[in-house]
Amino acid sequence: MDDDGWKAVKPFVAQRAMNCAVMIDNRRVSEQYGGGIDSLPTTSFIDREGKIASTYFGLVSKRNCEAEIVKLINR
Repeated sequence: MDDDGWKAVKPFVAQRAMNCAVMIDNRRVSEQYGGGIDSLPTTSFIDREGKIASTYFGLVSKRNCEAEIVKLINR
């Protein structure tokens, strides 16, 4: 979460050429998905039913991200 919202986040995403969904939280979302996010970065993988399948606190390697995505696709 960033107090400056997209004003701060959008340049960061563009600079790193991120090609994944990036969400700005207004606290409502983080409370729905796990009672609040206390650590940044936090990465959650959401399944087809909209439930959290797994969550990583801190940096996540590309290999772990790919493994989680493949697991979700194969469900």
